Amino acid sequence: FKPEEWSAFIAAADADPELRAAAPLWRMLLLTASRISEMIGLCWGTIDLVRGSIAIGQPKTRKKGVKVKTFPLTPDMRAVLASVPRGIGNAHVFRYNGLPWAFWRLSRLFEKTVKAAGLKGDWSPHSLRHTAATTARKAGVPLDRVAMMLGHKGLNLILRYTHLSPEDLNPALDEIGRASCRERV
Repeated sequence: FKPEEWSAFIAAADADPELRAAAPLWRMLLLTASRISEMIGLCWGTIDLVRGSIAIGQPKTRKKGVKVKTFPLTPDMRAVLASVPRGIGNAHVFRYNGLPWAFWRLSRLFEKTVKAAGLKGDWSPHSLRHTAATTARKAGVPLDRVAMMLGHKGLNLILRYTHLSPEDLNPALDEIGRASCRERV
């Protein structure tokens, strides 16, 4: 997602009562660079509002040794959590009619939201994970931190997740130019 695409997507979700139900989950997917299965399984017991942390289980990578990724709660994450009904212990954070979201239902709502936003192309909830990684890299976040955010143990997959353009090299090239000018003086 480019920023204007994300704005159109989330505006479409917020504008429609059916689509609005999933909007907090979409926001948290983007904020945590998580997989949809990780958000479906997120429980209140893994969120410490006092200490300000969130521990997100990673069922896909459990066999590879990564079981949980832990983040500090940002103000944006806190705002999302404040927008959903509070639960305790093993109660799921994101629910539909009191039950955990079903993957198929979220996928259908995602497709409807993409259509309502007028977005063209091949979109899926996983696109939000790619968007988070790309945004972090463009902001200058080091590769090892992006890997940690994604829950990857190594740097191998980062290039798969970050979609940079040649123009994204401009800050690096500008810095090299500035550094070489300082050396000449």
